[in-house]
Amino acid sequence: MAKLNIQDVLFEEVGGVCPYCKCKMIKSWEREVYVLTGNGMIHVPITKEEYRHFMEIDHIDGVHKNNVFDNLIAACKLCNIRKSNKKIQKNKQELLLSL
Repeated sequence: MAKLNIQDVLFEEVGGVCPYCKCKMIKSWEREVYVLTGNGMIHVPITKEEYRHFMEIDHIDGVHKNNVFDNLIAACKLCNIRKSNKKIQKNKQELLLSL
C-alpha cells in the first residue's frame, strides 16, 4: 500500500480544487522539472500561472503553530498569500461545503 503524506491527504480532501477561488491546483511536488529528450535532460521552466496554482497548506485560523488536522486545508499559493493579508472567518467544514 502506498504511503500518503499530509499534502496528498489535504489535496484529495478538497478534490484538487482551491476552496477560496475554485481553481484547479497543481501538486508542485509531482510536477516534472526535468524531462529526458534525445539530447539529454532538459529543464522545464515553471510558468507564472502554474506557480500561482501550486498547492500549499493553509492554516485556517492563521496560527502557523496550530497544526491540528481540522485547522489545515489545501489552498492555491495565490489564495494562501491573499488570505494571510485579511481575516477569513470560516471553519474547515464551511470551506469544504463550499466546494
